Amino acid sequence: MTEPLRRRRAAFLGLVLLLTAAFLAPAWHVLAAGGWSAWEAAIFACLALNAPWLALSAATGLVGFALRRGTCDPVAAVLPAAARAAGPITARVAILCCVRQEDMGAVLPPLERLLRDLRAGESGGLFSLAVLSDTPAGEAAAREEVAVARLAGSFPAGAVLYRRRARNTGFKAGNLMAFLDSAAGRATDFALILDADSEMSAEAVRQLVRIMQADGRLAILQPCVAGRGADTRFAATFGFGHRHGARTWATGQAWWQGPEGPYWGHNALIRVAPFRDHARLPMLPGGAHILSHDHVEAALLHGAGWAVCVLPEDAGSAERHPPDLPAMFARDLRWAAGNMQYRHLLFRRGMGRIGRMQMFQ
Repeated sequence: MTEPLRRRRAAFLGLVLLLTAAFLAPAWHVLAAGGWSAWEAAIFACLALNAPWLALSAATGLVGFALRRGTCDPVAAVLPAAARAAGPITARVAILCCVRQEDMGAVLPPLERLLRDLRAGESGGLFSLAVLSDTPAGEAAAREEVAVARLAGSFPAGAVLYRRRARNTGFKAGNLMAFLDSAAGRATDFALILDADSEMSAEAVRQLVRIMQADGRLAILQPCVAGRGADTRFAATFGFGHRHGARTWATGQAWWQGPEGPYWGHNALIRVAPFRDHARLPMLPGGAHILSHDHVEAALLHGAGWAVCVLPEDAGSAERHPPDLPAMFARDLRWAAGNMQYRHLLFRRGMGRIGRMQMFQ
């Protein structure tokens, strides 16, 4: 850890402690009046248990707000490599989109636009697309293969690749690692990870590539993600709040976490070699596979000395938000099932301290 980052974290810890005290002091004043009952003691214990987490969130937001309002270039303030990101693109970049029984009529058009724009610009021949399928054999898989073959026919040979696994071992993380282990993966320097509902602009992708070229210790670069296709009032309202809150939050988080930032699993650029060497997921007790892979992969890379950084901007990076509250609850329950698996990994060797803290949270 560098000395400037150490000072940042010390200052941030002081702010968290100050906010924790500011939260608990009035609670103590109210509950202690007239003596303590067992119920009042229990209430205060619950408040004290939650206060540090609330203070951590508040401090992160306050730091992010101060940086975004008080600095000329908040991105450079938290990601110095962004200021050095210039010059020609020389890395070979594969766009990797994982699919499983998706509507290819919705998935492929954004990918086609992105690949066409990238290949039409500077160093365009270095960009390729791979559609990585976990769709079971059958009519859906056959339609999927035909759709990708039709797309491949509009590009030079080798620019578009389709790979389907017979078994979805390890789910999405296993699908990605299987590609990175293949000959095509080993011939790639960087990989852009996209979900089926992801959409990115060529300009945003080139910026990520240039930043990663400028910092040779950067293993994952994760931008913020805005909403797209908000065709319900819920999605539009959620997307508005999420977009403005996420940029502020990500700025503050990047300020104190530095090169030990989070990974959200999609709309992100990875450096293939260290990811393949250090981000292989362990098996859980009983032989189960990890569902929420992204935080674990980041923690493994932290522990190996590689940087995982956030670009606190969302221009040109989007995904679909849930259309309604029940859909959001279903997503949160799915995430929670994966997050609860982290209890088996918190004391595993080879992970960075900040990565462990992210999983604990």
